[in-house]
Amino acid sequence: MDKVSIALKYSKFSDSIEDISNGLGLLPTSSNVKGERYSLKSHDGRIEKQYQNNYWEYRFVIETDEWIQAIANSFIDEVVEPRKEQLKRIASKGQLEFFIGAELFGMANPGFHFEKETIALLAYIGAEIDIDLYNFTAKE
Repeated sequence: MDKVSIALKYSKFSDSIEDISNGLGLLPTSSNVKGERYSLKSHDGRIEKQYQNNYWEYRFVIETDEWIQAIANSFIDEVVEPRKEQLKRIASKGQLEFFIGAELFGMANPGFHFEKETIALLAYIGAEIDIDLYNFTAKE
């Protein structure tokens, strides 16, 4: 089965995480505040760092053999379209991204087809598009 992630990612903003969540009516699946400390595992142990920007993310993850585009279309219809005015407003104050990520294990076709209405909607709200595909089906 393939693992597909679809997300709205919002960064480089000054509003509070709570204000973003309340304005969109969505609880973030991930968030951080500029200056918060976090640690990373390294070959020498752990490295302490600080977040450089505020960050808010709403992500949907599913294991499926369904065409990725169908999942993306559902996310657009159910999450983005009903909140387009709120998303447009927040995008003017930060960086908004529509994200698709997939870890492909089957022989599924990872092709995409965005209808002009979807492209127009993402442009209207001021969202960048990021698509990351990881194909694990190659034979050695």
